[in-house]
Amino acid sequence: MIANGLISSYDVTREILKMMLVRDRGQSKSAARRSRRTRFAILRSTCKTWKEIVDGFTDVLSHRDLIFAADQGYLESVRFLVSLPVKLHKNPFIELYSRYTHKKPSSLPTRDMFEALLAHPHLDPTEKDNWAITEAISNLHPDVVQVLLDHPRVDISADDNKIFREACDSLSRVESEMSRRINSNMFGRVARIIRMLLANPHVDPSAKNNEALRYALSGGGCSVIAALLADSRVDPSSRDNEAIRNASVTGDFATVEMLLADPRVDPSARNNEAIRYACAKGNLDIIRLLLAHSRVDPSAEDNEAIRRAPVVEAVEMLLADHRVDPSARNNEAIRNACARGGQVATVELLLTDPRVDPSANNNEAVITACSRRRHNIIKALLQDSRVDPSINNNKALRTAAERGNLLVVELLLDSPRVDPSVLSAYPDMAPSLEKALLVQLTTQQ
Repeated sequence: MIANGLISSYDVTREILKMMLVRDRGQSKSAARRSRRTRFAILRSTCKTWKEIVDGFTDVLSHRDLIFAADQGYLESVRFLVSLPVKLHKNPFIELYSRYTHKKPSSLPTRDMFEALLAHPHLDPTEKDNWAITEAISNLHPDVVQVLLDHPRVDISADDNKIFREACDSLSRVESEMSRRINSNMFGRVARIIRMLLANPHVDPSAKNNEALRYALSGGGCSVIAALLADSRVDPSSRDNEAIRNASVTGDFATVEMLLADPRVDPSARNNEAIRYACAKGNLDIIRLLLAHSRVDPSAEDNEAIRRAPVVEAVEMLLADHRVDPSARNNEAIRNACARGGQVATVELLLTDPRVDPSANNNEAVITACSRRRHNIIKALLQDSRVDPSINNNKALRTAAERGNLLVVELLLDSPRVDPSVLSAYPDMAPSLEKALLVQLTTQQ
């Protein structure tokens, strides 16, 4: 007879129940695991006595069962398995993240689930150099981050705030990537995590001479940068104002704007490196911002800004500043513009300034433009009476002929100052050069 779930004795009942959990002959391992889990659940739910007996079968439950329960969202099952506790073969956090990294965040185990897993006495949340919290941060799972921050074994300040520094790097890069996709929900997760980390009393955002800010600036994540700049412990002027110097080079307008709003930042650091490099890169919006700042001097380093500026809009802004001299270093600005061969408009703009002499350095501008086949620039220079294309015994024409640059030869022959007779030394250029010479001679007649 059956009484209170017992067939004849407690020991017999225990053995019979355990036999029901043994793998059936011919079953595959995966099928056996599924069958055992189902039977285990049925036996536990039959009656209180059977539940107490079955709960003692710790040897029939495994790490796989724990992962399965967490994967399916069976919170009570996870708590039960952790309480036994089942033997762990690897960190369950690593296993769960490997399953969910590429899924929607909503499909991840809940905060309660992670808390239940953390209760396992053999689980080390700092394993593999704090892999768990690092992964939770980079995958934008704020609830998991908070659970781990609250765990007594997780030291967020370890290794000179390494977790926080790397978090600013990964969060900033993730945010920058998301800005191309316009995902407002994910932006909120980034902001929430960075605020959470900064609110932790053990975090020092200025560690390693404000490395976290440098990482964030490198990544380009605006909300991460803004959160750091809003923290009084962070010094944006560290390393001789490296932050604004680098942001001016990379063209990060939003970052430069935020940095300029901070009175500690000096945009003129290192002899106005920010404006000099911004002009060299053609970062127009940043140039405009910097020129409006009272501490910035665009004429620094002997007017390097205009000497290196490749974009006509940048040159135009610089010429509007009375401190800038476009003739500095023997008119290097126009000589460089002709050598670069970029926008002919830059050369044309410089030619309108009375301080600029396009014949400087023995007419280097036109000679260089001819040797590099800058056709439109050659045309612009030849229209200026100060330019002498016949300098050095018609060097420009001779060089063009030697290199077979017919179009350059034709452009030069259009100038009455060029001596076409020098082409007689280059018979290999016929008949094209002879035709060009004939046109020139006819025009002169």
